[in-house]
Amino acid sequence: TAEELIRRVRAAKTPAQESGIIETELSAIRSSFKLKEQPYIARNVAKLIYASMRGHQVAWGDMGIVNLCQSAKTHKEKRLAYLALQIVPHDNPVYLKMASNSIKVDMESGSQYRASIAVAALAAVGTSEMLSELSASTLSLIKATDSVYIRKKAMIVALKTVKNTPEVCEVFTEPCNQGIMDASHSVALAAAQLATQLVMNVDNSIEVFSKNIQQYSKKLQDLNNQSTFGTSENEMGGVSDPMLQIAMLRLIQAIIQKRTPDNEFVRRQLTETLEQIVSTQHKKGESVPARVSVQFEAARVILSLPNEMYEGNEKKLQDLRAAAADALTEALDHKNQTVRYSALASITEIIQRTNETQGAQRHRATVLQCMQEESVTLRRRALNLLVLITDEESAKPVATQLLNLIGKCEDNRWLSVKGALNEDMKKEIISSVAFIAESFSQDVQWHFDILLACLQLIGSGKPSDDLIRQITAHLAREKDLQVYANQRLVELFTEALQIQYYFYNETLMGACLYCIGETAGLIADPTAILQTIGQIIDGSVYSQNMVRYSVSTLAKLYTKCPAAKEVSKQMLQSLLQHSDAEIQQRAYEYSVAINDPKAVGLLGAIPPPPRVTSTIIQNEYQRSVPQISQPVQQSVQPIQPIQPIQPVKPIQPTGQPIQPMQGPQKQGFAAVVPNKPAVKPMQGPTKPTFQTQNQINQEKPKPVMDDLLDLGSAPAPTKPNPLDDLLGGEMPTQPQQHQQP
Repeated sequence: TAEELIRRVRAAKTPAQESGIIETELSAIRSSFKLKEQPYIARNVAKLIYASMRGHQVAWGDMGIVNLCQSAKTHKEKRLAYLALQIVPHDNPVYLKMASNSIKVDMESGSQYRASIAVAALAAVGTSEMLSELSASTLSLIKATDSVYIRKKAMIVALKTVKNTPEVCEVFTEPCNQGIMDASHSVALAAAQLATQLVMNVDNSIEVFSKNIQQYSKKLQDLNNQSTFGTSENEMGGVSDPMLQIAMLRLIQAIIQKRTPDNEFVRRQLTETLEQIVSTQHKKGESVPARVSVQFEAARVILSLPNEMYEGNEKKLQDLRAAAADALTEALDHKNQTVRYSALASITEIIQRTNETQGAQRHRATVLQCMQEESVTLRRRALNLLVLITDEESAKPVATQLLNLIGKCEDNRWLSVKGALNEDMKKEIISSVAFIAESFSQDVQWHFDILLACLQLIGSGKPSDDLIRQITAHLAREKDLQVYANQRLVELFTEALQIQYYFYNETLMGACLYCIGETAGLIADPTAILQTIGQIIDGSVYSQNMVRYSVSTLAKLYTKCPAAKEVSKQMLQSLLQHSDAEIQQRAYEYSVAINDPKAVGLLGAIPPPPRVTSTIIQNEYQRSVPQISQPVQQSVQPIQPIQPIQPVKPIQPTGQPIQPMQGPQKQGFAAVVPNKPAVKPMQGPTKPTFQTQNQINQEKPKPVMDDLLDLGSAPAPTKPNPLDDLLGGEMPTQPQQHQQP
């Protein structure tokens, strides 16, 4: 027997012994299936079930299972056969089709026990062809039988039939409509789910169900009014049959989406029912998750109500949606995180469909409390809702409260709070705050302060080009803000030498470098700025990209700030010996450009980009971080812009040696002082040619950061081979380097 096989397997000491015992038994079973007389076929099928559960391949026993389905004499054997039919994997669906005749006989046998196990097997393993062939037998069980359990199982089979073969399912419409009003919970629940599928898949069924929507509303209202604390087996924490209420609400939603009720009385009763559900207060001792789940489903039905249904009475629809939002916001105080997450998701969906945020605005403090939870998904959903309900009036308090979650402000300086939130959530909050400031700001100075706070709080790591792009575009558009912005940025930039948190923040330092270069004409004393730039160039903590930005800033300081002209020129000349080939090239190009009157537009003020409002894409499960659209280059400008310098031509020998640089090979730029002797101008290299305006217009747009920072678009030359340099080899595409004495 199967019991003996299980005992022997359990007595084995190694997995190999267990596998050997089972394989030996399976070999004997396979031999017995070949015999004409099989007196112990039921025992062998039971062993097949056990072997299949242990992971052994027993697909060869399909025919034996089918034979047991047809030859079973007792209810125990029949139940064992159908159990094997459901558990043992079948490689060939032909065996299932062979078993369909046995299932049909048992469904029509008149025995409740055999019909029950047969319809359960059909629901589990029935194919589309089997379900279509046995639809008549399924319908007879729904209509004729008095057993509640068989009717419920038959409706489940009908539900599967509708999903697979809806063309033969119109016959289930009338008995399903009667089953919805059945007194049995299981029958009514199965009938409501079946009716929902019929409405969605069978077009003609809407005629029957739409006529009875008034009865469904009345039954739903009665269920909601019942207060059953322990008096009903289907109640859940004092809520009467919440599963059936949810199924009824889904059915009503499916009907309304297909056909809007024409009767005014039906519309009024449906409105009263939905309003009663969403307005029901939680009673003492009642299960809050059960009540909230019903209200969630009612809110979805309210969202699906078409505007045509309330034509001439739009105020009623608005009040109904507001009541649904109020009911859901009350669930935000619940201690269960799942309940709060569902409430946040439902409120977000309501606002996205209705654009009504007044109800959720009253509960903004509650939503902010959800931002302090440990669950990252709950925080992200709460942040999504906060951004959605923000308007011009609430933009300032919401942005400040969000920033306080990740940092603290002292003396108008923002510092990050360690361990407050993880880095991913921190970046999402910063992106959301920047989006709020861009979308709802009416004060340009407050907008700048918020962006500056975001720059300070983003910390070290990969630089955020979006934040740099936002603050530089804002500064370029608002000319009246440049004096205030220059003062704030210079303070932060020069304090970076004392505050390491700022010095390692490449996003902040990159924005400061650009803005200081654009507003260099407002700087009176550039000494501290030049020292900080020297630290950036000398330091090893920065990427080469930051050093390239520093080169552009030095060039703009030379042209716009007279006090920094001499030192910035010396630093540019010294950068010709930098270890990075591209930095050498940029320094050389700028050294030539600052002395060429034709290149005046290269280092001039960049025109402001067009204002483009960001968008936040939101759906039920995901929220994308707002991205700022890239500014478009303009071809008509007050001062004709000069395209970045083309690759430098090979240096032609002139017969005059280049004067060597004084001092050591690498000199700290922070130690450069204004009275240092100037480096002699370079001699020999040919000046680069500049493009005309027509040539500029034919060029492809270059990256935005390069445009904003005046970085050249020429490809970086290949780094020279050190051996060639030591042996005096030529470097055709690189400016000739100074030889150290």
